[in-house]
Amino acid sequence: MKLPVNKGPEDLKKEVLEQGLCSCCGGCIGICPYIKAVREKVIITDNCGIKEGKCYNLCPHTPTDNSRLEKGIFGATGKDPALGRYVSIKQSRATNRRVQASGQYGGTVTALICSALERGEINRTLLTQGFNQRKADKDPLLPTARLAKNSKGVLECSGSKYTACPTLSLLGEAVNDKRNMTGVVGRPCQVTAVRKLQDIEPETFRSRVPLIIGLFCMWALSYRDFKSFLAARGRIPSVRKIDIPQEDFVIFTRGKPIRIPFEQIKELIRPSCELCPDFTSELADLSVGATEFDEDWNTLIIRSKKGQEIIDQALDDGAIELKEFPPEKLEILKRAASDKKKRVRAILKRR
Repeated sequence: MKLPVNKGPEDLKKEVLEQGLCSCCGGCIGICPYIKAVREKVIITDNCGIKEGKCYNLCPHTPTDNSRLEKGIFGATGKDPALGRYVSIKQSRATNRRVQASGQYGGTVTALICSALERGEINRTLLTQGFNQRKADKDPLLPTARLAKNSKGVLECSGSKYTACPTLSLLGEAVNDKRNMTGVVGRPCQVTAVRKLQDIEPETFRSRVPLIIGLFCMWALSYRDFKSFLAARGRIPSVRKIDIPQEDFVIFTRGKPIRIPFEQIKELIRPSCELCPDFTSELADLSVGATEFDEDWNTLIIRSKKGQEIIDQALDDGAIELKEFPPEKLEILKRAASDKKKRVRAILKRR
């Protein structure tokens, strides 16, 4: 992809950061020493003087040629208007009960990453580390980026966080050595950022990032607003896990779970999420999300040849199990994905 003329950090600042459109994916931080994240707020700390730069071009909220990216990833396969390009859709879960219990729902992502590490398909993975995992970080609500190199590290990162951790801030470190083969697990915006980087600089980012697992994501919370919201209700809880069963937002603590009506949480969603049409991480090799009709299983979308290889290997290892996805439930999934696209189109039309 030819870099846009005269588009660089100043344009990123004016068009994305100052407009409140940053999704805090961390991509620009990962390739530029002058961009930092402070409590999930991305800032440019110094003027590098570059007029054209990857920081602007990899951003998921700058112009993106999705057709070009899709062709480079998937070739000429057909595209579903709601879910994007895919080979098949299954229900999946980890066979190891410890892995399943530590993860979200079926623990599929944890099982797949552990399997890929053990087979040598990758030797490290960019993940979001969970609540209270690092003693040095005393803020229980602020997940951090982690470069996990073994199954123990992966298990420590399992579970959903629902805030916008800049996971890709470690991407530059991860690919610095050409011997490294890095997997990435991220939200749709993060998947898009990595795919744009692979298109901009294929000799580095395609060969050294061979596996991308995308998460289903409707939105992420503003960490600062979420923390203020909880502080106004009393003491900040010691968080173990967050989930959204039915219409409640549930914070699992070491004591009694805290249930908050989802209508109160909606006001804390990051503004950039309102402009993201991608619910199922359409540019990933594999996409994984909840299966709301069966809490012990995940929804798994196999999209690319690489994704299919990873699934076949995980099945050979006995790391996961699959079953058919009910056709009637597939229509519900497609409707949810379509509704998100429609909401974004409606918002853009009003602007």
